[in-house]
Amino acid sequence: MGASESKLVFKQGIFRLSEEKEIPADDPYWTRFWELPESTEDVFSLFTPADIRRTRDHALSNFETLLLSVSSRLIVLKNHPSFPDPDLAPERDVLNCVRILTRLLPFVYEAEHLEDWEEKFFWARRKKKTRQAQIAGEVLFDEAQSDPRDGQSPRAEEYEDVKPLAEELIDTLLDLLFFADFTIPVLPTAKSKISYSIWQSGVGCNTAMGSSKTLEHNRCEVLRLLLTMTGKAMYLPSNTLPVQGVKAITYITTCQDKQSVLTLLCSLLNTAMKYNPAAWRVPYDHVVWKDPKQILVIYCLQLLLVLLLYPIPEDGRGAPPKNYYRHYFGRLHRPQDFQFLVDGMTRILNQPMQVTTSYLPGSQRSVKWAPEMLILFWETLQCNKRFRSFIIDSNRSHDFLILCIFYAMEYRTEPSKQGIVRLCIFILQTMSAEPNFGKSLNMKFEAQETLPQSIRLLKFRGSYADYLIMSIQTLMTTSKGNLDTVYPALLIILTNVAPHIKHISPSACSKVIQLFSSMSAPSFLLANETNHTLLASLLDVINAVLEHGFTENPYLVYAVLKYKDRFEAVRAFTLESGQQEIERQREKRKAGDAPGDFIASPTLSHSEEDLHAPSGTRSPLTRIPEENSAFAIGDDDSDDEAEEGGQRTPSQSSPSAQTSRRPSFASTVDDTFSQIRGISEKARGKLPAGRPSFSRQNSMTSQTSMSALFSATSCGFTPTVAWLESWLPELPLHTILTLISAIAPHIPDAALQATSSPEARTLIHNLPSFAEEPQVTSIIAEPTPVRAQSFEWSALSMGWYESLLWSFIFSSEMVVGSAAGATPGTVGVWNGTAIRLFRVQEAAAQGPTLLAPKGAVDAVGSNLVQRIGNLSLRGRNSVSQESPSVVAVLFGGPDPVIGQITSGLQSILKNTHHSKEYGYPTDITRDLLPKVGHDQSALTHERTLESLYINPILDILERQNPKSPFVTSPTRNGVWDTTPDQTLYFFIDVKTSGHETFQAVIEALEPLRIKGYLTTLQGGKTLTNGPVTIIGTGDTPLDMVAPVANRDYFFDAPLAHLNDAKYSDITGLVSPIASTNFEEAVGKITRDTDPILNDDQLKALRDQIATAKKRGIGARYWNTPSWPVRQRNLVWRTLFREGVALLNADDLDAVIAEF
Repeated sequence: MGASESKLVFKQGIFRLSEEKEIPADDPYWTRFWELPESTEDVFSLFTPADIRRTRDHALSNFETLLLSVSSRLIVLKNHPSFPDPDLAPERDVLNCVRILTRLLPFVYEAEHLEDWEEKFFWARRKKKTRQAQIAGEVLFDEAQSDPRDGQSPRAEEYEDVKPLAEELIDTLLDLLFFADFTIPVLPTAKSKISYSIWQSGVGCNTAMGSSKTLEHNRCEVLRLLLTMTGKAMYLPSNTLPVQGVKAITYITTCQDKQSVLTLLCSLLNTAMKYNPAAWRVPYDHVVWKDPKQILVIYCLQLLLVLLLYPIPEDGRGAPPKNYYRHYFGRLHRPQDFQFLVDGMTRILNQPMQVTTSYLPGSQRSVKWAPEMLILFWETLQCNKRFRSFIIDSNRSHDFLILCIFYAMEYRTEPSKQGIVRLCIFILQTMSAEPNFGKSLNMKFEAQETLPQSIRLLKFRGSYADYLIMSIQTLMTTSKGNLDTVYPALLIILTNVAPHIKHISPSACSKVIQLFSSMSAPSFLLANETNHTLLASLLDVINAVLEHGFTENPYLVYAVLKYKDRFEAVRAFTLESGQQEIERQREKRKAGDAPGDFIASPTLSHSEEDLHAPSGTRSPLTRIPEENSAFAIGDDDSDDEAEEGGQRTPSQSSPSAQTSRRPSFASTVDDTFSQIRGISEKARGKLPAGRPSFSRQNSMTSQTSMSALFSATSCGFTPTVAWLESWLPELPLHTILTLISAIAPHIPDAALQATSSPEARTLIHNLPSFAEEPQVTSIIAEPTPVRAQSFEWSALSMGWYESLLWSFIFSSEMVVGSAAGATPGTVGVWNGTAIRLFRVQEAAAQGPTLLAPKGAVDAVGSNLVQRIGNLSLRGRNSVSQESPSVVAVLFGGPDPVIGQITSGLQSILKNTHHSKEYGYPTDITRDLLPKVGHDQSALTHERTLESLYINPILDILERQNPKSPFVTSPTRNGVWDTTPDQTLYFFIDVKTSGHETFQAVIEALEPLRIKGYLTTLQGGKTLTNGPVTIIGTGDTPLDMVAPVANRDYFFDAPLAHLNDAKYSDITGLVSPIASTNFEEAVGKITRDTDPILNDDQLKALRDQIATAKKRGIGARYWNTPSWPVRQRNLVWRTLFREGVALLNADDLDAVIAEF
C-alpha cells in the first residue's frame, strides 16, 4: 500500500465496521481486507486497538463476519490448485488474511465477556455445504426450470460435518509452513505442493533445502499467527493455565501424524540451533539487532518451546493424551544430534562471555533470546535422559554450569530479571541430581581467569566444586533479598553434590562456614517460623561431605574444628539467650560498635590483599544477618586472618544491568506466585468434579524445591519455647558434634588459632588419620544414604514456568519497528491488550546512552557498530547487480543547532533527530568533532571523537588483526571477516571553523595512524588502501587536502559542481567520493511509477555520474525521497542501476529488504 489514497480507503473501511450494523457477508466490501494492505505494518498501524475494540463491543456481527471472511478466504486460497498465483490465488491475499487474524485474535482472547461466543465460533463443530451442493449453487442458467423444492429448507445431504473453524485454521497454517513457492522452494521430487520437508540441516536432515528472503518472510508471518493463536495462554491466570490449558496448543501437540510432527519439530529446532549471530568476531549483536533472519529464529524457538513444555490437561477420563512433540524430542539419541544441540545453545549463551573488555559499553550483553535458549536447555535436560548423560559424561555440563552462574550473577539484583535467575538455579538443581555431575565437579577449573569480571574469583586455584560453592554463597549474600525464595533450591544444589565432592579448598570451606554463621544467628533463626529449615539444609551439606569424604576434605574438617564453639552454641541455643543476643546487637548498633547486617567473614588462610579489601565490597544479605557476638564466628580468634582466593571480584555495573527492557514483568515470580499461593491443597480438593487437572510428561521428579517459592513470609511471628523445641532437637548436628568430640581433645589449641601457623598445617595434614578413631569410623562406615533432590513439577510450578516463557515471548515482540532495540519484523502483537498471565509494568524512561542514543551525536558509536556488524559486504569490484553491497550511515538535516565545543572549537550540528542514510560500498558519515554536543549542556569530557569512534574502530581492527603464534606476518584486515580487504569509508562532517576543526580531527586520528590502519596517499600519486578511509565533508577545507602530497585523509567533493573551475582538477586521489543533494541536483520527484525520473532528470543524473566516473570518483546522492515507500524504492533502484557508488537510504531495514 504505497499510495496514501489506498491507506485512506482502507482506514475508511475500518470505520465502516463499527458504524454500519450487519454488513452482508457477500458484500464486496470484505475483499478490501486482503486486497489493500501491502505489509504487516499497514495492518497494525491502521487497524488500531480502539478500532478493534469499538467493532468488537458495538458491532459484534461485523466483527464475526470479518473473522469468518478472512479465515475462509485463507483456507480457500490454500486449497486452490493454482496457489500461489498472482492472478488466480495471490500470495498477497494469504498474507493479508494472516495479518488481519494476527491483529484481531488478541482482542478476542482478552474479552472475558466473549468466552462463550469464542468457544462456539472457533471450537464448535460446523456444517458445510458439500462440493456437489456448492457446484449446484454456482451453475444457474436463465432457461433452467425451477426446482419443485425451491423455497424449501436445504436437504440434510447437502451438508457435511466439518472440523471446528480453529482446527481447520491451524491445519491450514501448518500446511502453509511447508507450501512450495510460498514457504519452501519448489522441490522437483515432490508430488504435492504441500511437502513436509525439514527446512534446515541438523537433527533429522543432513542437507538444507534452499531458501530466500521471501520464503523466510512468509514463514515468519505464519509462525507469528500460530504464536498468536497459542498466545491465548497470556489471557489466563497462571493458577488456572496448566489446569485449563489452551485448546489451540492441545490440538497441535496431540496430533498423531508422525511425519508432520517430526518435520515441524526438526524445522523449528534446526532453524533456531543453526543461527550464528557472530559470524564475524565482534560481539555487538545486541546493538546491531538488524539481521532480518533473527525474527525467524526467535519465532521458531518460541513456538518450539510453547509446544515442548505444554502439559496436556487431564479431562478426568483417564490418562491425558500424549504431547507428541515432547515425546519425540525425548527420544533423540544420536551423539551427533546432541552435539548439534549443545553447539547451538552455547553459541547463543556464550556470546556475552566472549569479550571481557571493550571500549563500547554493553559488549557483553546477551542476545535477546538467551532466556528462551536457557529454557530449551532445561527442557532438553528434563525430557531426554540420554542428553543428560551426554553433557555430563562429556563434561559439557561444566560449560552450562558457568553459563548459569554467569546469567544468575548478572541479573541477581534486577527485579525484572528474577525469572531468569531462578531459571538458572533450577537448571543447576536438575543437573546436580545426577551423581556423575557431582563427581565431575572435582576436576580442576583451569581457565577461571578468562571469565568475565562479574563471575571471576581473585586468585582462584580450585575445582569446579569450589567455584560452585563460592558462587552460590555470593548469590545468597549479594542478591539484596531478591533470591530469598530460592535459597532452598541453592542449598539443595549443594546437598546433591556434597556426597561426591573431594578436596574442597580452604576458600570454599570458608564460604560454607560463613553461611553457617549467618544462618545460625539468633536474629535469623527467630525472624520467622521457617528459617531454621535453611540451617538444617546447610548442616545436611556439611554432614554429607564429612560422612562421604572425611579423608579427602581435611580443610572442611579443620573449619568445623576451628569454629566448634559455634556449632556447640547452636545445640545449646535457647529462646531466652537468642532474644538477649538480638537485643545486645541492637544496642551495639545504636552505639555504632556493630558492623550491622553484613555477613561475617570467617577465614581459613591468610591473604594480605584480602586484609586490605574494603568492607564496602560486601553486600548486606537480607534475612541472613551477621551477629557480632558470642554467637558469631571469629570472636574467639585473635588473628586477623583473611581468606586466600575466595573474595569475588567486585562486580562492575555491567551495561546489561543498566540497559534492561523497558517493561518489567513483576509476575516473573512475585505476582504469579501470589496467585498460586491462593490455591491451597484443601481448596483444590473442593474443585468441582471433572475439573481438568494437570500432568507433566517425561520430567524428572523427586523431592520438591519449588514449595518454598509459594510460602509467604510470616508477619508478626512470635517465637515460642514450644516452637523452638519442635525443631531444635531435630537439627542434624550429630555428625558434626561427634567429630568435634572425637578429634578436638587430641589437638593443641595453638593449631586452631592461626590457619597459617606450622601447627595448623601439621594438623590439616594429619586429620585424615583420625578416620581410625572409633567414633569417626562409625560415622564414615555408615554414611547417610544419598538422596538426590531434583525439581518436582506441580500445577503451581508449571504456572510459574509458563508465565515465564510467555513473558519472554511478549517482551521480544513488544518493541516495534525502528525503535531502539526492536527486532526487524516485530509489530507488537500483544501490545495494549489485557494480559492476565503476568503483569506488564512500564518502567521510567532512561536517559540517553550510547546504546539508547538521544540525538545524532549520541548515536554515532551505536550506528557505527551496527553497520559493521550487521552486513555481509563485498568489495566494489565484485558488486552484484542483484543487491547493493555495502551500507553506510549519514547524519544530516535542515535544522541547525549551534553548540559550543568544550575544547574551544565550535560546531553546527545539522540534525536534532536521527536521520539515517545509507550508502554503499561503505560510508559512515557523522557530525564529529574532538568534543561534540548539540548544546553546551550536552558536552562532556567523555564524549570525544576518540572515545566514541576512534577507539571502537580500533578495538574492532585489533581483533581482526590478532598477534599470536599462528600469525607470523602483519595483517591489514578490515572490519568484516567475509571481506577483509574492504575499506571502511569514515566521513567526518565539519560544519564551522573548518581549518581549526579539521586540524584537530587530523590529530585525533593518530591512534589509527600509528597502527597503519588508514588509507594513505604518498607523493601525490601512490594510493594504498587501508582498513579505514577518512573523508572530510561539510566545511572541510579543500586547501587542507588537495595540496598535501602525503596524507591519510580525503575530501568529499560536490558532485553537481565537479565541472566548476574550483573542482576541475579533482580526481579520485583527492576525492574518492563526491556527494550532492539529490533534489537540488536532479529535481523533485513527482511520479510513483517506473521510470521514476523524467528524461531531463535522468540525463542530469547520468551526466553527473559519468563526470565523476571519468576522474575515478564514486557518486553519492543524499536527501533522496523517503516517502511514499514505492517512490523511495524506485529511486533506490534507479540510482543503483545507473551506477552510483554509494546508495543512500533513510531506512536500513527497508533497503535490506528491497535488495
